[in-house]
Amino acid sequence: MKTFVKILVAFVLAATAVDAVAQVIGRVLVVSGQVSVIRQGLARPAAIGTGLEVGDSVVTGAASNTQLRFSDASLVALRESSRFLVERYEFQRAGASDSLVFSLLKGGLRTITGTIGKSRRTEAYVVKTPLASVGVRGTQYALLYCNNDCGAPDGTGGPNGMYGGVFDGRVGVFNNAGDVEFGRDEFFFVADINTIPQPLLGPPAFLADRLAGLVKNAPKPAAEPATRAEAAAGGVAPASEEIVVPVVAFAATDTRGQGGAPIVVGSTANTFFAFAHSLIENNGGPASYGGSLSVPPSLVANPITTSGTTLTAFSLEPAAGRRGAVGPGGIDMQGFDPASGVYWGRWRDGTVSVTAPDQHLTPGTQTPGTGVHYMFGAAPTTEGVLAAKAGSFTYSDTGGTTPTDSNGQVATSFNFGPMNVNFTTQTANLSTLSVVFPNASWSYSNVPFALRPAGYNHIDAFAYNVGSCVGAGCGASQGPNNATIDTTGVFLGNSAGFLSIAFQGFSGANITNNRVAWGSVRIFRCAGCP
Repeated sequence: MKTFVKILVAFVLAATAVDAVAQVIGRVLVVSGQVSVIRQGLARPAAIGTGLEVGDSVVTGAASNTQLRFSDASLVALRESSRFLVERYEFQRAGASDSLVFSLLKGGLRTITGTIGKSRRTEAYVVKTPLASVGVRGTQYALLYCNNDCGAPDGTGGPNGMYGGVFDGRVGVFNNAGDVEFGRDEFFFVADINTIPQPLLGPPAFLADRLAGLVKNAPKPAAEPATRAEAAAGGVAPASEEIVVPVVAFAATDTRGQGGAPIVVGSTANTFFAFAHSLIENNGGPASYGGSLSVPPSLVANPITTSGTTLTAFSLEPAAGRRGAVGPGGIDMQGFDPASGVYWGRWRDGTVSVTAPDQHLTPGTQTPGTGVHYMFGAAPTTEGVLAAKAGSFTYSDTGGTTPTDSNGQVATSFNFGPMNVNFTTQTANLSTLSVVFPNASWSYSNVPFALRPAGYNHIDAFAYNVGSCVGAGCGASQGPNNATIDTTGVFLGNSAGFLSIAFQGFSGANITNNRVAWGSVRIFRCAGCP
């Protein structure tokens, strides 16, 4: 999905106008308990068949719920103590201008999207809450906004925030901090509007709405009939055609820690996949040491700080006490892969500080000549999934940062892959890799990788003299079979459909004062993975 934050800003600016002539765009399908429709500040009780217009709010009382059906066949079920606003709705069956904006101001909902939600235009469908918004393309999901009013069946309270779960399809959840995509049987939590959405271990018990709420024989008001003729003319379906949003059976998984806060897994804000950099070595010479690192969530302490979709700082533990921060020169090469949910970029003059002795580095702060290349995003594939996979698959490069070298050069052309991964033998092979700088050409072939599903689901390679560097930009150590490569990557997605890799290349196998390094981070996708 596209960056929903940008979409929402543009969409809301265009969504303030309401048609001068009010039109019925939906109807109340089911009423249980106290349900009212507020129009132009006036509240009236809702009944089966009550029409809905743009600008209407639907409010449910305690121990009450309702179901709404809109003209595009979308269904919305509101749980008790909820407030739902129709901000914008346009459906002419033409497709080009069809759009809707709903707001969940209080409580919770379950929904099955209709025609508008299946649009190829991701901006066509937006559901807003006080903490985050949702965009979809054909799906079923639930949202619950907790503001000191959520509780589990056992009487315990739920932490404040927005919770959600996806039953079918995919949703994009976005706010000031960024956007994250979630798929079927995935659950998420948003703490506040400036915190990026985070995946949960499982559904909290209070996400399920167990009210029946199905009044099948309530009288239809004579003042607002929903006729077959209206439906045939493009209006909503008759109220007698009840379609019930399925009640999904949630497992009562405990998603709270000892302090009551939600337990998240590999949250986007706290999942730092890889970085690539080169540093001056401890001998004080002009040489560069190239390092690449992939960090398992269990070893990360205060891992990263983001500003929107940009990484601004990281802290790693116990990996040599490394910390990084963007420099005054800023960031370039920023990108986003909507399929995997991965962000990348490079700090042009970012610094890396080492607080503990390292094999090649003394404690201190350095500014890598390559800049600091980084990737972060959705949760890594679990170790169990990787250990159970079998067969051979091809991963193709789909995006990432442009390679840079420790001479300060930016590559003029490059090619990564494809990567052939054999889960049965736990091995992999990068068929080709070439990077061309203004004064140096690097090339590698058949780079061997090892899969390490036990530990923290990664893939890596360190191979001496498997490539070539030719040109003045290679330093004194150059020529055929005289280039080394060091890479580390992490599998992503529920079925390891993506692979995030940090690349570092060196001229020569040994540390010398004139060795040159290059770096890049790339995302690979497996088109044929199950």
